[in-house]
Amino acid sequence: MRLTMLPLAVLLALGAPQSGCVSAAPAIAAGATAASAGVSILSYGKYASYEMVRFDDAVDATRRAADALHLQLRHEIPDHRNRWIRLIYRDDLGQDLNVKIERRSETVSGILVDVGRFGRAGMGALLQQQILDELAEAGAYLETWSRTNPRAGGAGAGTQ
Repeated sequence: MRLTMLPLAVLLALGAPQSGCVSAAPAIAAGATAASAGVSILSYGKYASYEMVRFDDAVDATRRAADALHLQLRHEIPDHRNRWIRLIYRDDLGQDLNVKIERRSETVSGILVDVGRFGRAGMGALLQQQILDELAEAGAYLETWSRTNPRAGGAGAGTQ
């Protein structure tokens, strides 16, 4: 007997049942919070968010977020060309939270929080949300568009 794996989109289009099981597909949330004007993705204990903020602002917000959550900085590993930095934090129970901030362009930064495949995903989500809140509180977002307000010129423009 031969098993064939169909892409999730095909299964959904065919009306495959969606209740009672957990999907292996990553969760994607575009503009899921009031603070974020970017795209956030969760997959296997990794949270990735791409935001319209400068690299240095993302690094500063990450440090403030970790401080607000009372996480201990274990390692700071910068790229020698200043394209990314890795900040590794630890909580009181010994879980590591690995944060990599990438300079995607002059105005876009990737913020990746990794708790590991078997780490507690809630801590990763909390740290990611705190980083986004710190960015918003600092006024670090470069654009004022919103995905949920098409009139502001966001990603939702023209889709209604």
